[in-house]
Amino acid sequence: MRLPIPPRVRFVLLGHADYQNDLGKQMARASAHRLAEAGLDCGTIGEAAVTKDAAIAAARAALREDPDAVILYVGTWLEAPVAIAALREVEHLPVAV
Repeated sequence: MRLPIPPRVRFVLLGHADYQNDLGKQMARASAHRLAEAGLDCGTIGEAAVTKDAAIAAARAALREDPDAVILYVGTWLEAPVAIAALREVEHLPVAV
């Protein structure tokens, strides 16, 4: 069953500079594909944010698309401040990690 206006969910991919972020991106894309099959508008998956500044920029980019919810997708090991930086940008929305 498709909803008349699909909920808009945006992914913020998080990772670490020393790990395989391409694998995390592949997993995030697969997850987005499954959610899209369920009727959600998931947008595109960007590159992994591996620094606090990159996480803030990625979260703000997601917000510019006026999402109903945000998924902080942990694609690899990461430093906690990177995830927290992204979370602080989107904390006013429903968030899944």
